[in-house]
Amino acid sequence: MNDGNQLNPAVRRYIGLYTTATVVVFLILVARDRGSLTPEQWVFAAFLGVAIAVAQQFPIHLTSKTKVYVDTALTVAAALLLPPPLAGLTAALPTAIHEARQRVSWEQGVFNVAQTASYVLAGSWVVHALAGTSQMPALSDVRNCVAVAISLIVMHLVNTMAVAGVVARQLDRTPIQVWRESIWIDLPEHIVLVANGVLLAAIGGSYPWLLPLFVGPLVLVYLSLRRSANLRQVSQATIEAIADLTDLLAGESPGHARRVANLTHRLALQLGVPAGEADIAVRAALLHDVGILRADPELMRSGVGGHVPANDAHAQLLDRLRIADAICHQQERWDGSGTPDGQAGEEIPLTARMLAVADVYDHLTASNEPQAGHNRSVAADLMETGSGRDWDPAIVDALTRVLGEEAPSPA
Repeated sequence: MNDGNQLNPAVRRYIGLYTTATVVVFLILVARDRGSLTPEQWVFAAFLGVAIAVAQQFPIHLTSKTKVYVDTALTVAAALLLPPPLAGLTAALPTAIHEARQRVSWEQGVFNVAQTASYVLAGSWVVHALAGTSQMPALSDVRNCVAVAISLIVMHLVNTMAVAGVVARQLDRTPIQVWRESIWIDLPEHIVLVANGVLLAAIGGSYPWLLPLFVGPLVLVYLSLRRSANLRQVSQATIEAIADLTDLLAGESPGHARRVANLTHRLALQLGVPAGEADIAVRAALLHDVGILRADPELMRSGVGGHVPANDAHAQLLDRLRIADAICHQQERWDGSGTPDGQAGEEIPLTARMLAVADVYDHLTASNEPQAGHNRSVAADLMETGSGRDWDPAIVDALTRVLGEEAPSPA
């Protein structure tokens, strides 16, 4: 979330309603769950609350806008081990303290606390209602295993949809679009942490004195995730640096490869392309002119051709990144008149079709291109003219929808 002064009224209303709903649900669950808590549950709550507070001091930065915390494992354990009101309080209280220490805007702090409390309350209520117990369900029973699985799914959906709702209102987009775009970002890491949380709850429910021993495994998980995140950031930074270099050598407008990559990603979202294939398309967009790094200087000085294919020296790199097909077939045409193989229609790899549309559109709108002067509307009309001949009609339609999202709303 942005600074509170930059949030639009729709976001503030959403945060107010979401927080109010969370408080109401919490009070209802407190009123319904009037059974006395056991000393053991209070010990669980104290231990997990302190552990959550500590874990929140060490976020892992997956991207410049995305962080993951190992406290996910601890909040999952709280939801499974404790009755809903105590579970929600155990997760929300250290989160509130953390937000206050970070001195974030009051809107962000209130929302983060409500978000944490809401998904823990939801998960805890679901698992205990389905399993018929206020304790940690025994995983030796199939019914209990199903209850735990459903609970974890509910927690993930409530958590991710809450965030998508805020972002969607801030960016004037639909929540489902934002949710689809963000749900895959930290899913592998999330699964690892959730699995640790289930294991922590299962062991703690039977052998509570073993809970402190889980500090070591959680630290190892944290170090492993941090190392993986660091490697990912280095790899992405390297690819983006190469992309900027190819823009410079090819005489493209600054940021051309990054813009093409961003538009390719948005096209993939519009088309519902699986996350793995979308990632391949984005990498291909960043490196689609990589062949220029070893191109014939005489050829480049003569200005022959617009696209410089990668030579043999780069083929292995493109294969390892799984982007060779997208780059190789970027110049194919929907009617089969393109190069290098004259592929037509859906014979052309989808990644190549998306890349072709994004690349041409950016060329049409870039300030230092020979066709300079085309605004977005004119460029879109030109793309429509080539739809069904040069480019996949479905992708051109997706481009139109993406540009429609960018258009300012009428006053």
